[in-house]
Amino acid sequence: MQTMGTRITLMKTQRRIQSHSQIELPRFNRHSPHWSLSNTTATTSNASSPTSRVVDVKLPATDLPLSTETIKFATKLLDQQMWCWGQDVARPKRNALIDYGFQRYAPKLSAGEKAISHYILKSTKDVMADLPFDYTVGLWGSGIYFGEPELGGVYLRRYEFAAVGLRYDCPLENIDCPEELVAHIVKPTSGQLRSLIPLLVHLCRWISGYESWSVGQLGLRHRELCLLDWKKTIVEAQETSAEWRRLADVVHQAVPL
Repeated sequence: MQTMGTRITLMKTQRRIQSHSQIELPRFNRHSPHWSLSNTTATTSNASSPTSRVVDVKLPATDLPLSTETIKFATKLLDQQMWCWGQDVARPKRNALIDYGFQRYAPKLSAGEKAISHYILKSTKDVMADLPFDYTVGLWGSGIYFGEPELGGVYLRRYEFAAVGLRYDCPLENIDCPEELVAHIVKPTSGQLRSLIPLLVHLCRWISGYESWSVGQLGLRHRELCLLDWKKTIVEAQETSAEWRRLADVVHQAVPL
């Protein structure tokens, strides 16, 4: 089994021989029930152009005590995972996130606005992910939220693996885009890592459990097909669950709990 450091080295080698063009992620019609994983900055070309509510807002993140290689690997792994969730949503037979237990929330649109749906999961326990407590997961095209009543919440930005501390009681159902999270941020403090690190560990374990569920319910071939169109593969389909579990162990060792 390759180590995390070895995977980073292989990734760097592959990047030198791959095209550096921007990968265009799938987009869906604004009235479609599907979830677009594009993380698009709002632009307006003329007065009649619609305003996008999918914006890349720089929320204040807490520096994580992880190595540069770990952050790079985790960023690529999260990016790949977000792509896979988009493929799960667009699955021809049925939206896999709905099957898992997520609820879809359509955006609240004003005239001339475009936005994308987001998904929320509220669970009391998760045996597969080894999470014997209440938790909430929120998924947007720009990142993922994980929260627990005792520890609060954390939002991970896509493309950065940057952790933003949030209140657990923030109304995720009404939050269509990252800029709306600002009012619910917990300002970074010297002791905040004591809550953010276990939240990140539990989030990584939850993703590992989701991937195990995906293979068991949808079949390994489904995830393999998802990655066929993904030009930045960091881990293979059969290794995804184990890599998220290993990343959880690495994060857990970052700060003694």
